[in-house]
Parts: sequence; C-alpha cells; structure tokens
Amino acid sequence: AMAAEAAALDLRNELISPELWAEQLYLIELGLWQHVDTRDILRSKTRVEGSAAILFDWGVYVSGWTQLEVVREAEPRTQAQIVVFLLHMAAALQQRGAFGTLMAVMAGINAQPVIR
Repeated sequence: AMAAEAAALDLRNELISPELWAEQLYLIELGLWQHVDTRDILRSKTRVEGSAAILFDWGVYVSGWTQLEVVREAEPRTQAQIVVFLLHMAAALQQRGAFGTLMAVMAGINAQPVIR
C-alpha cells in the first residue's frame, strides 16, 4: 500500500511521478555541467570556487529542498510517504547517471531535521 501511495507526490495539486521528477532534475544537472570547467573541479581542493560552485550550489539547493519536502509535513505517516517517494526518485536518478543530484537527495534524506 505504501508503494502505491508513493507513486506520485502532490505538489501544489499536481501529481508528478518520481521518474518524471528524476528526469527533470537530471536535465537540470546536465545543463549545469555544460557551464562547468573541469579544471575548476580539479583545482578546488579546499574550497569550491569558479564554475565548480555551480554544482555545489545545486547540491545544496536540492538537499535543502529534499529536507523541506519531508519536514514541512506534520504527520509522521505523510513524512514516511514522502521519504519513500524521494527514495524512488533517487533510484531513478541513479538509473539516469545523475549522481550529483542523487547524492544531494540522499544527503537531504539523511539530514538531522529529517532523521528526527
């Protein structure tokens, strides 16, 4: 029953599947990679700077969004349904190779506010 309920997340009265969310997030990540110079990533050993900051900012944004989706719900059952939805979305991100976004989603799920 829980898996069927996780088939779509109701965001502003629009039903969107985890796979469609993953596809859209993947396309955004792909677009961001087009603006990143790999030399900036290799140079960034202690701090994020240059074009690598684009990917860092994206990860922070997705992680925060993931946390917000869970903690804004008051009912633990609803929170659990959202976590299941996000895990399905994470699996779809992995299938697409969107590993940066996948790790940001998992970081959000594992964040202290969500775990409490």
